[in-house]
Amino acid sequence: MAGEMTTGRFEGRVAVVTGASRGLGQAISVAFSGEGAKVVICARSLQGLEQTAAMANRMQGEVLLLEGDIANAETWEKLVATTLSKWGRIDYLVNNAGLMGGASYICDLDGAEFNAVMATNVRGTWLGMKHCIPAMLQTGGGAIVNVSSILGLHGNPGQSAYCASKHAVIGLTKTAALEYAKRGIRVNAVCPAAHETEMFKDYRSRFNDDEWALRVEGKYPLGRVGKVQEVSSVVLFLCSPAASNLHGVAIPIDGGYAAQ
Repeated sequence: MAGEMTTGRFEGRVAVVTGASRGLGQAISVAFSGEGAKVVICARSLQGLEQTAAMANRMQGEVLLLEGDIANAETWEKLVATTLSKWGRIDYLVNNAGLMGGASYICDLDGAEFNAVMATNVRGTWLGMKHCIPAMLQTGGGAIVNVSSILGLHGNPGQSAYCASKHAVIGLTKTAALEYAKRGIRVNAVCPAAHETEMFKDYRSRFNDDEWALRVEGKYPLGRVGKVQEVSSVVLFLCSPAASNLHGVAIPIDGGYAAQ
């Protein structure tokens, strides 16, 4: 709401959030703004970024927009250089941008689609850490949250590229956590199941009501899909001092799906 005061938990800190034009990335960006952080938001949709910035401004947040493809090193070089020039530091990185791809069994999956999913979900996550970690080290450390998926912990027929990419994100997370723990950088992952995002709506549209009830709703002990704020709150927790002893974990946010 306009005029809402920030709590200041991340006052004076700078957070980078990718895939920030909609869905989880938008919610995470606005949540950071509401906690006093300066936020760098990146995505391929300038219109979506402008919407996110307007929402953050209503939280009295300071936002820097960067339109670009996170699978390209040039995007990250520009993002880090611009951020350091403007604010002099990077404290938090949330590698949220993701591509689901279509629904095809392995033998029917198009190679170009497989490459596109891997480029965004895996290469983009790797590039984000590669370029932001040196900046974090300059100011004594920071925290990284990589957005994997419940399908980074499980398989799912018809989503081999997406599942493979999100498993890889967890592998990158665990390795980076081990490499930089003693240098003041914590690296963790979140593994959301279905949440009320545009990506979720696109996925939901592939099934009729009976198929959907069998495929998804019947598998969630909570009996519903999640809300984006239920992810953003965990992401901010992982970036906060309250999570100071969490390194290399992959936390399901799934309404009990993984407990079955």
